[in-house]
Amino acid sequence: MNARFKPERPHRLFSLSQRLAFPLPWTSRTALVVGLVLICLGSAVAQEGEATDPPAATSAPTTQPAGGMTHEKYLSAARKEFTVSTVLRAPDGAPLKLDGRKAVAKADAMMSDARTQRGSGDFKGAAAMASKAFDTYQKVLGDEHYLTTASRVFQRSMDDFARLPPDGQKKMMEADKLAEAAQAASDKGLFADAEKNADRAMRTREELLGPKHAEVGESLRQLGAAQLELQLYARSKSNIERAVAIFEQTYGRNHPRTAIALDRLGWMYIHEGRPEEAIKTLRDAAYILRATSGDTAEAGEVLDNLGTAFALNGDAKDALNKKLHSLIIRETVLGPKARDTAVSLSNLAWLYTRMNMLDDALRMREQAYATLLESVGPDHTYTKLELSNLARAHETAGNFDRAVALYKEQIERDDQHPDVVDINAMARCTALASVLFNKGDFDEARKYAAKSVDRAKFLLQTTAAPAVVNELFNVANELMRHRLMDEAMPVFAMQYERDAKDTSALSSAQVRRMESYGQMLIDMGQASKAVEVMRRAVELSEKVHGKGEPATATALITYSEALCAANQLSEAEQVADSVVKIAESRLTFRSAGSAHALLAAGRVYNQQKRTDLAKFTLEDAESIFVEYQRDFLGKIECQLELAKCYHAGGDKPRTEATLSAAVESARELAKVNKTLYGDAVLAKALWHQLKMGELSSSKQEEVRTELRKLLERLRDAKAMSAAERDWLETL
Repeated sequence: MNARFKPERPHRLFSLSQRLAFPLPWTSRTALVVGLVLICLGSAVAQEGEATDPPAATSAPTTQPAGGMTHEKYLSAARKEFTVSTVLRAPDGAPLKLDGRKAVAKADAMMSDARTQRGSGDFKGAAAMASKAFDTYQKVLGDEHYLTTASRVFQRSMDDFARLPPDGQKKMMEADKLAEAAQAASDKGLFADAEKNADRAMRTREELLGPKHAEVGESLRQLGAAQLELQLYARSKSNIERAVAIFEQTYGRNHPRTAIALDRLGWMYIHEGRPEEAIKTLRDAAYILRATSGDTAEAGEVLDNLGTAFALNGDAKDALNKKLHSLIIRETVLGPKARDTAVSLSNLAWLYTRMNMLDDALRMREQAYATLLESVGPDHTYTKLELSNLARAHETAGNFDRAVALYKEQIERDDQHPDVVDINAMARCTALASVLFNKGDFDEARKYAAKSVDRAKFLLQTTAAPAVVNELFNVANELMRHRLMDEAMPVFAMQYERDAKDTSALSSAQVRRMESYGQMLIDMGQASKAVEVMRRAVELSEKVHGKGEPATATALITYSEALCAANQLSEAEQVADSVVKIAESRLTFRSAGSAHALLAAGRVYNQQKRTDLAKFTLEDAESIFVEYQRDFLGKIECQLELAKCYHAGGDKPRTEATLSAAVESARELAKVNKTLYGDAVLAKALWHQLKMGELSSSKQEEVRTELRKLLERLRDAKAMSAAERDWLETL
């Protein structure tokens, strides 16, 4: 750590609660549109965490730069080309001589004394001491050196403090203590407490010093960093941008203090799915730090974050280069057994996983965890996170029993300290449930999914952070991955209720959560509630993405379907037509996204009994699905709607042919997707064939028998939609 310039901020460590968001398998039609629209327009990537939710799009794995390489080989090559430099230099660029270094060390001691005097309330003494340090820095290092600037700003701040009346000075000391408490909470991973204390400190400083003071800028940076961890993105971005502007005005653009705020802004761009903007901002921050304070621990962290941005932008070579340089800096400056060196190892493991270097990733996880145990102990937030990361690495490697054991080990520790349960403790339960589901241990998996929900209830009593709501969404998705609809429904309802209360947050993640809940309500036969939820989802989507933008198509299609289910056909038609207009004007001609838009319109026309228009629209959609070939679900849905058209028009041959094609497509899908989802799609196709097909008595009985078996399997697994329940009752 650079003793002369000590920023106060947490380092990045990948968190289980911060995941990439993928289209969900159970939202069939609408989820596919999300992916397809993004493919047509160029996908945006968002990850919440070491790179976190995430999230409006998928992220392809980073390609490995070269075959046959290992971490040791990459690191050896990096050491040959990269030299750590923290040499202080005179104004002419030459390294400081011994007398100069001694003078700077003396000035550093003066600044340390000045900070101590500040803490005791002796602001005049602190200003005088900082003034002496400034004189030395200016003489030895020059007017433009960052230490000269920092001492000058500190001196002016202490002069401002000293001019306050006694009551104001007392408030400033209280604000300093709040800032210290915020940093202590942040270091422990208690970001809700950090936000609360940083906000109080900021308000006091702003009241007494004005909105553009350097001390206000530091509080804003601290507040924005905590809000970033809490996924309060809009608030965080506003505060971080204000901090950058204040630091540029007080310290200058090319100052470490500004660079550290830029680092947080770059991390925000990563969360927003803007890796190119993140690269630009983080590259600026890294340049500033390395050109001023040198290869310090702070520079190492920014390089680590820059590597994340490169990885998310698909540039594995630069990503690895930056993360290796970060590791070398941290090992050199802090030592190989330091906490932040372990952070570098952890984040390299994340990158190696993306590069499919799974053996290296697992070894790095083991090393990072061992280092954290030694450096900060088993109860530190970072150690807990890395134990979870290690479990995830074993899960990825197929070592499910080891993964389960590690998750349970940490969850048992969490249970022993319920007063410090945080979002990551909740996420560990979700992650363990996922592994257990993959093992086929559904009863045990359900237990930990329920435990995750219980922890969410506890956390929501203390914070309204979107991070908790997002993790509830992860729980619901995990349940729905196995079509456990009855159990997922109350979880979706809980996260929607919390989203509805948080009117200040506008994000694509919130839109996705509402879309998923709306689709669930449709499937469960709650059409009126689905209309209410999807109307809100569309309004929010248009605020986030803009009216008429392709990113709003998913919400519009689900809204149209909800209106159809509620028999509000006139409005459903208007909504479906708006989706078609988006497809015609903004998507590639005859793209899969266009086919889904046409399918939405055709579904409405069918229900309106406008058979000819429905047939024309759906035949166009089907031809696109056939060309596209990869979208079985879309094609099957389209074929079933087309069969309704032909049946309504009395065209028996085409009805039969289309139903047979839909059933055959469903069977092909069921062979690939050997889950309850495959069963459900086949059951739907068979139901339509039974109701509309001209079947012989023996064929009817054959179809009825197969359909009953499928529906009973869904019933026994508690995986039935409202329609499927009705079908089973009629058989």
